[in-house]
Amino acid sequence: MYRAAILTILLFLPAPPPSPAAIYTVDDDGPADFSSIQDAIDSASNCDVVEVLQGTYNESINFRNK
Repeated sequence: MYRAAILTILLFLPAPPPSPAAIYTVDDDGPADFSSIQDAIDSASNCDVVEVLQGTYNESINFRNK
């Protein structure tokens, strides 16, 4: 009886809200989280945002299925 009541309560508890996506900034010549686009992509999880500021980035990019 108690197990059924606990199970019923657990089924109706709200799910925790999803954690917000991180935003990583890339800048080739200024203060930012990263100076390389690839480093930012490697550190990011799915749904994170990589914001690339204006500049020249001489690198190859692999999104790694993200």
